[in-house]
This record gives sequence, C-alpha cells and structure tokens, in this order.
Amino acid sequence: GPDLRRLLRRGAEPESEAHQRLSETRLLQPAVFVVEVALARLLRSWGIVPRAMIGYSLGEYTAAYLAGVFDLEQALTLIAERAELISTLPPGAMTAVALPEAEVPAYLGPELSLAASNAPAVSVVAGPEDAIARCEQQLAADGHVYQRLQTRHAFHSSMMEPIAAALGERARRLHPRPPEIPYLSNVTGTWITAGEATDPDYWARHLCRPVRFAEGLSELLRDPEPVLLEVGPGQALATAARQHPERPAGKVVLASLRDEREQHPDQAFLLRTLGQLWGAGLEVDWSGFYAAEHRRRLALPTYPFERRRFWIEPGQQPISALAARSALEQKKQLAHWFYVPSWQPSAPALDAAALDAVAADEDRRWLVLVDDCGLGAEMARQLTAAGRFVITVRPGEGFARLGPTSFSVRPAQRSDYEALLAELRREGGIPGCWVHLWSVTGAAEPDDASELGFYSLISQMQALGGEGYSEPLRLAVVSDGVRATGRGEALWPEKAAVLGPSMVIPLEYPNVRASHVDVILDGPGTLAELAGQLIAELRAGLSDPVVAYRDGSRWVQSHQPLELAAVEETPDLPRGAVALILGGFGGLGLAFARYLAETFQARLVLTDRAPFPAREQWDSWLANHQDDEATRLRIHRLQALEELGAEVVVEQADVADEPAMRGVVERTRTRFGTLNAVIHAAGIAGGGVIQLKRREVAAEVLRSKLQGMRVLEAVLADAPPELLLLSSSINSVVGVFAQVDYCAANNVLDAFARKWQHEHPELRCVAVNWGQWKEVGMGVEAERDSEVGSAMLERLGISPAEGMEAIRRILVRHRGPQIIVTTVDLEAQLAAQLRMRRDRHGIEDALPALPASRERHARPDVPTPLVAPRTEIEARIVEIWQDLLGIEEVGIRDEFIALGGHSLLGIQLYSRLQQAFGVTVPL
Repeated sequence: GPDLRRLLRRGAEPESEAHQRLSETRLLQPAVFVVEVALARLLRSWGIVPRAMIGYSLGEYTAAYLAGVFDLEQALTLIAERAELISTLPPGAMTAVALPEAEVPAYLGPELSLAASNAPAVSVVAGPEDAIARCEQQLAADGHVYQRLQTRHAFHSSMMEPIAAALGERARRLHPRPPEIPYLSNVTGTWITAGEATDPDYWARHLCRPVRFAEGLSELLRDPEPVLLEVGPGQALATAARQHPERPAGKVVLASLRDEREQHPDQAFLLRTLGQLWGAGLEVDWSGFYAAEHRRRLALPTYPFERRRFWIEPGQQPISALAARSALEQKKQLAHWFYVPSWQPSAPALDAAALDAVAADEDRRWLVLVDDCGLGAEMARQLTAAGRFVITVRPGEGFARLGPTSFSVRPAQRSDYEALLAELRREGGIPGCWVHLWSVTGAAEPDDASELGFYSLISQMQALGGEGYSEPLRLAVVSDGVRATGRGEALWPEKAAVLGPSMVIPLEYPNVRASHVDVILDGPGTLAELAGQLIAELRAGLSDPVVAYRDGSRWVQSHQPLELAAVEETPDLPRGAVALILGGFGGLGLAFARYLAETFQARLVLTDRAPFPAREQWDSWLANHQDDEATRLRIHRLQALEELGAEVVVEQADVADEPAMRGVVERTRTRFGTLNAVIHAAGIAGGGVIQLKRREVAAEVLRSKLQGMRVLEAVLADAPPELLLLSSSINSVVGVFAQVDYCAANNVLDAFARKWQHEHPELRCVAVNWGQWKEVGMGVEAERDSEVGSAMLERLGISPAEGMEAIRRILVRHRGPQIIVTTVDLEAQLAAQLRMRRDRHGIEDALPALPASRERHARPDVPTPLVAPRTEIEARIVEIWQDLLGIEEVGIRDEFIALGGHSLLGIQLYSRLQQAFGVTVPL
C-alpha cells in the first residue's frame, strides 16, 4: 500500500492528509513499529544497548524483535497482518479513568473490559462507543476524572476476541524464538518466559488481555540500572515512569523524541537525550556516532601568541568550609516537596571535666542577661564558683551600674548597650560568652515580649557591630514557651519573634556563633541542673542551632520529609463556603481566592488596607479611571473570580486593627450566616541587615503577623472557623541574610498555629512555610531585578497552580499544625548552613596570606574610565582591592562581579576592610 516514509516525512505529503492516513490502524501500527525499530537501531549504533525492556501494547512487538523473538521481516509481517485483522472489526472506544484497577469493575457491565493498568491509580476501559459513553456519564456523576482516548478500536478488550485465533495462527507460522534480552510481558506484568514468547497463543492472549504496564514498570524500576529511555514517538511512557510512586530517587527517565507540542528540532532533541545518557554514566560509542559523517578538514593558522598574561597566583587553596557546593536542584515530583518539623533526642553537651580540657579564650568572661525566674542568677552563681568572671544585666529605665559586676539597660535602646560595652572595654574587655535569658518568663504572660526578645537582640548586635568587635563570640538565646516538642508545652507565640535574630545573627556577623535553646522551668529537673546544661551548651561551642531541654533531656530539631501523593478528594469544606482572606489582594491571597472559587464556588471576603471601589461602582470606575492600572487589574481579577461562581466582597481593614477586624467578621457573619475558613496571607517582606535596621521598619514587618494574630485570636474566639490557614515562609525555618524581621514574624505565625491547634483540636489550623513562588508572593520583584535571581526563581520557584495543588494535598492528607513546602532538599540546605556555622570560627587563620611583594599586573582593557581616589578613605579601599586582585590600577568607579560573602576572596576582602577601618562589615 502507501509508502510509510512519505507519510512520516514532513513535507513529503500534505500534513493534514498524512495525519488522516496515519490515524488508520492498518497504517498507524506499522508506522509506530518502524519508527521504534529505527530509533533503537540508531541508538545501538551509538553504543546505547538495553539490558532490559518493556513495551506498551504494540511496543511489546518491538521489544520482542529487539530481543530476537522475531526477525525484522517476521515482526513486520505479523504487525501488518494484526493491523489488517483489527481493521475488519467494528469500531470501538477507550477512555482513561483516574481509578485503581480494583475499583474499575463497578463501572464495566457486560460490554466493557479493563484494557490497561497504566499506573496504580490510572486505568483504561474499552468497549463499544455507546457503552463507553454510559460509563463516562456514571464516572462524571460519581466525581471521577476521565479522558477519552483518540482511537478507532477497543484494543485489549473482548471486542478483539473474534480475530484472536487468526492472529495466533499467523504467529504459529513464524516459529518465535526464546528472547535473548529480558523484557516484561504486558499479559502477566512480569518478566516474559521463553515458553510464553514462543507460544503462538500468547500473542492471541496479548491482543485481548489488559496491558499490565503499571505492574511491569514496578518490576523494571527495581532494576539497578539508573536510566529508563523511551524509544518511540511521544513521551507518554516516560511521563508514566516519572510519576510512578515506586520510582527511586536518582532514576533518570528520558525520551528519544520530542512531544508534538514542543518546537525543538527533532535532531537537537535526540542529541540532547544522548548527552543526558552520557551524563548519567552510559558509555557512548563515539566512533559509531561519527561513522556517517564526511569531514573536510582545513588547516587553520596556529594560535597568535599575544604575550598577554592571565595570572593565577600559586598557593591559594580553598578552605574546607568554603569549598564549592553543588547547585540547588528542584525535586521533580510535587509529592516530595513537603517537610514537617520533628525533634530527636540528643546526647548531652560535654561534662565540665571534658570542657575544661577544651576551654577557649572566650570562655573566661561571661555576660548574662538575667531573667526574673532565677535561671540566670543560678547560672551566674555556678560560673563564678567555676572561676569565670560574670557580668549580669537586667532590664531597667536606663543604663546604670547596679553593683561591681551588675548593670541595667533599657532592653531596646542601642545607646545603653554602647555605654555598657564601653564600660566593659575599660574593665577587662567584652565577654566572649553571652546568655540572653529575657525571653524566659515562666508561667507569666509576657506583655513586652518583643522588647525583651527581638528588639533587645537587634540593639545589642548593632552596638557590638558599631564597636567593631571582631573576636569570636558565643550567644545563647534562651526562652521558654516558644518551641513545641510534642510534650504538652504551653506556648507564647509573641515570644517566638526572638527566633529571627537567633537564626540571622550568625549569618550577618561572622564572628558570632548563636543558638536558640528552649527550656521548661516547671519540669522534674532542678533549676541548678538546667543552669548547668545551659553553661555546657555554650562552653561546648553551641554546635546545634536549635536545642530544647525537656525533663533533663536534650533534644535537637530536624525536618522530616513527608510524601503527599496526589489526591482525588477535595478538602472538607462545603460548596459555597464562606472564606475570609486577609491580604486578599496580595499574590498569595488572590491565588487562594481563585482556588476557592474554582473548587467550592466560595463566598469570598478579601481585606486590604487601602480603600477600594464598592462592587456597584466597578463598571463606572473602569470607564472613568484609565490611568490607575493597579486598581483596574484588581477589579478585572475580582470579576474573573465571579465568573468562576464566587461571590466577592472587599473590606478595607488592617489585620492588626482589632475594631476594624471585629467589624469585618461581624459583617461577614451577618451577610452569609457563617464563616467556614480564614486565610492569613497578609504581610510585608522584610529587608536590610541588622546593623542598619530601623525599629519602625521592623515594627511594620512584625505588625501584620504578631499583632495580627493577637487580633485574629480575639475576634474569632466566640466562633472559631472550621479552617484557619496561615501563610508563613520558609525563612522561619532556614533563616535568611538581611531578613531578620521577616524571619521573626513568620516564626510568630508558626507558633500561633501550634497554640491554636492545641486549644482547638477539633478544628483545622495549619501554618504553611512556603518556599519562593515564581509569579506571586513577596520578594518576586526583587528577585526579578537580578538576572541570576530571575533564573533561579524560574528554576526553583513554585507556580500558583503547583501551590494550590500543594494546598489541596495538605488539607486532605496532613493534620499537623505546620508543614514546609519547598522544591529543594531542605535537609541538605540546612546541613550546608550548619557546616558553615561550625567552620566559621578560626576561618581567618586558615586564609592563605597574600605575598608580601605580590606582582602587580596592568589594568585590564575595561570600558570604565579610570577614576583615581580623591580622599584618604577611597585611597585605602583602592589599595585593598589592588592587593587582592593583583592589578596595578583600580579606580573608585570600577565594577566587579559580585563576590559571595563566603568565597575565599570575599572573606579576604572582609578581613582587610575590618583591619583597615576597625568595623564589622556584613558578608
């Protein structure tokens, strides 16, 4: 009949005609086979040979040919005759349904068959057209997802039985042989046996029985070979393999040909796949790869030595803590993006005898900011008894000396700490061990937790940085009622703001090693025992960033992966649910609104601090305000929500304003009769290093989450909603440079979620610590201002669709008060940060010294004109750069590629600037 090559080659036939002809079974099946065989032969000529195979339906014939069961002419004959036999059958239909095989029989009836098991929860049903249509109606009525497949016949169903015997007879004439390469049977879902492959009746059964692809794939995924390669048109099998729940980490899945929707040239796509195979460790036969090429080599001129030297000075070896780390990679499966915090028992810090053997210089003088519960006083007593010099500091009305070694300061006043440090310098030096105990309050509810915790630590660091203090310093931030280890602790979420500084200080002040230690004062252990444990923590070097002491035992925090597979159910909210979204016009707020509108046709109340036109004014406002693009865009987005079936109400209110929020809640309940869900998506992104942080800026960042949660707790107390969803940030888990206030605010949110869930166990409350989103959320614009940040965002960010799918899985499958959603390996990220913390002390001693008389090189040919220094300070800075780079002339307007603060050159620059000017420079 027709020449398949003309139908397959673009341009040889009109494209529409080729598509139409190739939809005929008698042409399509041989075409698929020859494309698969041609690809397999090409790959084999390049050295890519399979150790095992699996085919899907017709693909098993290709596997059988490659395994030697049939030769090429036999396989082509059998496939062409099979296709001709199928063409004689009445038309049929097939539909894929998101159901496991065990649930499919309820929808079959006498005319339909299970045609395939494609995945643990994806099956295919086949049969007559009218019976398939009735089946789809029943599936839709029961809320199941299905998709009709593009096919003219009901393959692998009872409709194939009239031709089964004839196909078996044709196979019998070909005398099949035992396979030489193992492959998996579609009929059994396990490895084909010699008896099956050589049995002509097997191929008759293969025609009518369901395709056991999911079971076969499970078997194949146990093979240690790290690569699965789809050979043939399309990428359906590779997609199924990537989404298979049993796919082990590291198993590479590739396709040979592009998807029809992709615009890459076919050759380029295949060559990229070859490169990925080589990168995954497969040996490529490059002589075979180049065998068909005809080279015309030309002799070119040799390299014109220009006598320009590009220098690398010898002896500059990187130190271990600064070695290059592997780039962050996105986890491909959304099911693996989830983590939950957990606590693990830990060995205690070293005992006193062992500690005395490793005593450091900073261990001689201690600064203890004492609490009112007696813990700080007991620490001071034990330290003094051990021969340490101890200075105690209490909150007061101003800086004052209370005794020979005792002072008072205003907790959040930088100038008081500057006066204290000046006094300490005159009297022996600034202590190397600091213990901050002002967040230890016992059973008393703190009314100034932020002053005593967050703002006091900020002020202390600013005073220390202003002093130019660069000696190693250990800082233990101690609290009670902040960490929930699952042992029934009473929580004070406001005190959790102290976690922001404890996490970010060591990132911005390289000489400071800080840890947060949470305690319980009324446990079975004594105050003296707890004081001794805290002293041991500092003397042992604060090796863990987060520690808790409970009943005399030491616990450290970790984060466990939580796999949340896809779900078919929707969260437990009624259709027409009433949802209040705080920060409803933010990127996350609108994403939540769209999800609720699409899923529940919800009645939405969106709050924003800025005034907004009333609903009845939208049309006239759009007609008369052409210049306010931001408001126009918001109105269009709200109208889109209404088109999805939602009812939308906009309220002007500040989440931290209790009267305003109480009015919003009362009006919502009056209008709709209930309030099912509250989503807190309000917030302001922080920014700026601690040394330059102004109180009013930090207060604005803390306001929406710290005061906002107090307000929310008050206005919802009489009738709590079924669901309270708090949009938090991964910053509260990992800590981020120049984000101390945002990190603190989100830690408050996380602590509040745990407190609320403890007090209302019958209701749902969850804080979701989001990683960076791609298109919405805080920090996106800042990231996109940078080419590197934009690329990283695109590679690692969460899309709104992925975010809402994550929410659906969380609300259906997860019951805890906190969950982290990130596309990268969280534990690896935290481990790298911990290594950096542990290696920081003594880092400058490990830096290679620059040669005393380092050779200087000519200024490179750069477009920036040389601008000489004009002041003494500029001259000193230029001299530092010239030494570091080995360049004769550096101008004050010259630009350099940004240095990572923890790169070798970055640390050298830090050290030189600190020596030259006596100030702490944030890395």
